Amino acid sequence: MEVHHIQWLSKGGEDKINNNVALCPNCHGKMHVLDLQDDKKYLFSQANKSAIA
Repeated sequence: MEVHHIQWLSKGGEDKINNNVALCPNCHGKMHVLDLQDDKKYLFSQANKSAIA
């Protein structure tokens, strides 16, 4: 597992729990190569759901 910042630190993202998710190395690489807005929305929804629970 690798930690991924949903909103990248280099693009102004915060180093907080609701901006981090654990991804397998392949998915983590995909996030950085494709940088899709729909993926970010999905990951934010999952990170915020987990932070509340």
